Amino acid sequence: YGSVFGLEDVIEPLWISPLSEPMRMLQAALWWGVGFLLATQLITLRNQLVARNWSAALFDAGGVAGALLYLGCVAAMYLGFTQRPGVLPASLVAVFGFSLVLIYTCSKQTGKWPDRLLLSAMQSLEAVFSDFVNTLSFMRVAAFSISHVALAVAITTLSEEMNTLGQILALVIGNIFIVVMEGALVTIQVLRLEYYEGFSRYFTCFGREFKPIIKPASP
Repeated sequence: YGSVFGLEDVIEPLWISPLSEPMRMLQAALWWGVGFLLATQLITLRNQLVARNWSAALFDAGGVAGALLYLGCVAAMYLGFTQRPGVLPASLVAVFGFSLVLIYTCSKQTGKWPDRLLLSAMQSLEAVFSDFVNTLSFMRVAAFSISHVALAVAITTLSEEMNTLGQILALVIGNIFIVVMEGALVTIQVLRLEYYEGFSRYFTCFGREFKPIIKPASP
């Protein structure tokens, strides 16, 4: 990013300076989030296949149907935002995936039909909202890079109003503040992204209990 302890004009950035193209940073973070969520979707699908739960692997929100729903929504929103053709086919893919998830969820319910259908619709819509919110959560990654440059520029600008000793103190204290504050924020947010957008999507407490093979003692 071309940032050296708050100094933004010492070296040329290998990619871009975040503050110069904030929209590009936000787009990069969103696409990274899409890739991350698709990876968790594949892990969930793999777990279902290993467990030989074929119906869930095909029709559950964490299976093929859920992947079609997510990819269709992402494609429809991207094509619509960029005003490119193909919004209708992408929307149909999303609707098809949602329909499969809804039918599968409904088949797993045991109550009466009106309540069964309503509960299934709520659970299926929750999967849609969850994917949408989880994708937007990755915009924080871009926000951190932009805020880092903004803080660095503010500290550098403040130091320029001081004498030599004041400039050194402002840069040192300012960078310590940036490292501590951003280190804490990034640590918290990374753990949150790993858990809510990662582990919680494919890790469950169900399965077979691990029983190690114990070699019998020699007589």
